[in-house]
Amino acid sequence: MPSLTIYIKDNSYKCGAAIELASRIKKRLPSLELDVINIDRSCDEESIIVKEEPVFVVENEVLHIGNPDEEILIKALAAFDKQHLN
Repeated sequence: MPSLTIYIKDNSYKCGAAIELASRIKKRLPSLELDVINIDRSCDEESIIVKEEPVFVVENEVLHIGNPDEEILIKALAAFDKQHLN
């Protein structure tokens, strides 16, 4: 299963929804490696900077900007996993 990183910001209702989505995804895919990074609080110079948020990144590839539909995200993660099997 690939790793999913969700970049969020403070004081954003969309980012609150992204955290809820992350919780549902993790329950459905317990083997998924999931990180939520608040770029307003992170000192990491490599953080993704975009005008829209949240940003969903799979294995360092931007998968979606904004909140995707839960089923579409599940399918995209499964397709990514299948495509990158060794």
